[in-house]
Amino acid sequence: METRVTDELRRLTEHRVSLLDKVRLKIPHGIFEQNVFFHSFVVFNIVLIVFAIFGQLRALVLFSFHPILMSVGCLVFIAQAIVAQSNTTLVDLLGPLMQHSKKTKIRAIHQNLNMIGAFFLFIGLLFMFANKFIQGKSIVPQTIHAVFGWVSLILVSAQGYFGMKKMETIADPRSPKAYKFHGDLGLLTWDLLCLAVILGMLEFLTFSLFHLLVETSVVCMWWIVHLQAKKKNNEDPSQDLQELQSMINSPEREV
Repeated sequence: METRVTDELRRLTEHRVSLLDKVRLKIPHGIFEQNVFFHSFVVFNIVLIVFAIFGQLRALVLFSFHPILMSVGCLVFIAQAIVAQSNTTLVDLLGPLMQHSKKTKIRAIHQNLNMIGAFFLFIGLLFMFANKFIQGKSIVPQTIHAVFGWVSLILVSAQGYFGMKKMETIADPRSPKAYKFHGDLGLLTWDLLCLAVILGMLEFLTFSLFHLLVETSVVCMWWIVHLQAKKKNNEDPSQDLQELQSMINSPEREV
């Protein structure tokens, strides 16, 4: 079962990569793969979204926290988590404060950023529940945005579980490799999260050139994350070999 899921998700990833490569060849992509540009664009993107939300509402109301928290969780923390391995800015910044090899540090950053992102999504969901409760509306999905939002949140929860189980197998060198689909499922979850954000904007925001810019910015964010995730990481594999040997030779590992 796991092998079949892994193969299907791998094929989906290959189709996505093929499509993105075609777009990549037609657009000057060098600047979009720069580490500094990515982090700057994350800030630019979320500022645009906040301006668009308050520009539409013209007030701080209960519902306004839902799109803001969802956007921060998805387009800031989960986006950073996905590119943590290829965009090493965070590991270079936080690495001196952490132990073990570079790859282990990257995994820790990836895991913690995803957890923070999931927390923001959960709080944003609670604000949506509260707003619907006050207005006497049902929480049952009734729009395309709501359907994709629920599916995305379910996948985020599933990914959290699969990620923890995969970390357990990685921590034990004697354990067979499992949950190989975690990475491909994570990219699919990213696709659905961005689609849910865009559909939410189309439902909530009125048409204007500024709102069109905001929606285009989210699409660009989706594309740039995939570009960043494809970059090769020039880490030293000997670091992981040394750590693995120390783990195997550790007295705690002796039976």
